[in-house]
Amino acid sequence: MDWTGGYVTDILYTYGYYSELNPLNARFLCLVNGIACRKEFKNACELGFGQGMSINVHACSSKTHWYGTDFNPSQVDFARSLALDAEFTVHLYDDSFEDFVNNSELPQFDFIALHGIWSWVNDAAREAILTFIRKKLTVGGVLYISYNVNPGFLSLLPLRHLVKRHADLNGAPQGKEQAVKDSLTFIDRLFACNPRYLTQNPLVQAQFSKLAGNDPHYIAHEFLNEHWDLWHFDELAATLEQAKVQFAVSATVSENIDSIHLSKEQRAELAAIKDRDFRETVRDFFLNTRFRRDYFIKGVRQLTQDEQREQLLSFPVILLEPLSLFKYETQGTLGQIKLVGELYEPILKVLSDYAPHTLGEILERTASAGVNYGSLVSAILILMGKGSVRAAQSYDEALVRQCQRLNGRILSRATGRDALDVLASPVIGGGIGVSQMQQLLILGADSGTIPLETDPLARYLVTVLTQIGATVTVKDRSLPSDSPEGMKEALLQAERFLGMLPVYRALKLLE
Repeated sequence: MDWTGGYVTDILYTYGYYSELNPLNARFLCLVNGIACRKEFKNACELGFGQGMSINVHACSSKTHWYGTDFNPSQVDFARSLALDAEFTVHLYDDSFEDFVNNSELPQFDFIALHGIWSWVNDAAREAILTFIRKKLTVGGVLYISYNVNPGFLSLLPLRHLVKRHADLNGAPQGKEQAVKDSLTFIDRLFACNPRYLTQNPLVQAQFSKLAGNDPHYIAHEFLNEHWDLWHFDELAATLEQAKVQFAVSATVSENIDSIHLSKEQRAELAAIKDRDFRETVRDFFLNTRFRRDYFIKGVRQLTQDEQREQLLSFPVILLEPLSLFKYETQGTLGQIKLVGELYEPILKVLSDYAPHTLGEILERTASAGVNYGSLVSAILILMGKGSVRAAQSYDEALVRQCQRLNGRILSRATGRDALDVLASPVIGGGIGVSQMQQLLILGADSGTIPLETDPLARYLVTVLTQIGATVTVKDRSLPSDSPEGMKEALLQAERFLGMLPVYRALKLLE
C-alpha cells in the first residue's frame, strides 16, 4: 500500500521555522485590519509539520497546547525527540490527514495551520483537510494556509514539468538529492541552447535560478511531488468556504501595507472592487504574486473603531534590532522607501530598552513628539514588516525554563554540521532566526570564559569553526575558517553579536 499519496518522502523536508504559524502574529494583523480575533488560543494544530521546528518552538514558548500530524515517520521521530529532550509537552502523530480527522484524542482548535501542504497534495488529502477544518476549528478560530498562486508561478510551470520528468526518467542511484542536482544541470544546458521560451519569457531564467539556489531538499519537495497545483485566490477562498472559513488578512506582515507595494492607480482600482475575494485576486495580478500566506477565520467579524483602538493600544511589542544596526528604510514592490525620522525616532527610543511595551504606553510617551494613534499603528506595522519589532506576550517563568531546555538542545547541534537556525523565546511566544555562527558565540558568552569583546569572540569563533571543519562562505565562495577572509568574517560576526547581545538577553536566549 502506498501511504505517500504522491508526496516526496524519500528525502526529508528542511528544518525551517515559520513565524506566521505564531497565533500572536495572526492576532496583531487581524486587529490592525479591524477584524476580531481571540485574545487567547487554548489549543492549536499544525497539519503536516515536517521536521517539527515550528510546532516545537510554539509549544515550548507559549501556553497554547499544540497538536499536529505528519505522515512521514522519520520526521515525526525527530520532532518528538526535540520535545522529549527538552521536557515539554506537544502532541505529535504520524497519521494521514484522512485518519487524523477521526482521531478521538483531539480537542477543538482555536488555531489550525498548514504550511507548504495545500498545493502539493492530492484531492483526497485536500478533502480531508477541509473536513478537519470544518469539524475541528472553533467558531472565531483562525486558519493559516500557504499555497502557490497564479499568475506569479505560471511562467515557471513548464520548467517544473521538465525538472520532475527528468528526475523521474533519470533518477540518480544516489537518491533524490542527486536527482535534483542532475535535473538542475539539465535545465542549465537547455538555457545554454537559447530556447525561444526564454526570449518570450525574459524574466524566467533569473526567477528559476533564484529558486534553484535553494536547498535540494526544498527543491525536491517543491518540484518533485506528483501533485503541484496553482490557485487563483478567489478559487481557493471558494473552496475553503466549504469549511465555513473566510479570508481575514495576509499572514505576511508587509503585504498588509499597500502603500509600499501598489501605485495610487492600482490602489484606486482595487478600492472600486466590492467583492473582497476578487479584489485579492486582482491584487495578485498587479503584484504577480507567486506564493501566498493567509489567515482565514471561521466567522469573520469587523470590530468597531473603539473596539479596535482599545485592543490595539493594549497590545505589547518588543524591539528585535539594536539601534546601531537600524536603517531608516524599508523595501516594497515599489522600491526602497525612506522612513521619516521624526516619526520613528521617538518610537524606537521608547523601545530601545528592549522590554515589551504596549502601543498605549508608546503612544503616551511619544505624543509630545507629535506621534498620534494612526501614525503609531502604521509605524509599528512597518517595523514589524522589516523584522525590527515583534508581538510580545506576558512573562512566564515556566516558559522561560522550557525554552532554555529546548535552546540548549538546539545550541548543542551548533558545534556540528547539522545546526538548526532558530531559537525559542518565551517573550515573543515563538522563534527568532539565529545563525550557526551567532549560536556558537552565544555558547561562548554563556560559558563565562570568553571576554565579551570583538577580538576574543572572533578568535574563539574561528577556533570552534576550525575544530568542526566548517568553512566560511564569503561572496558565494567557501573558504577555510582560519583564512584571512575567515577571520574577517568572524570579526564581523563578533561585532554583530555584541550589537545583538541586549536583544538576545531580552528574549531570554542567554543570561
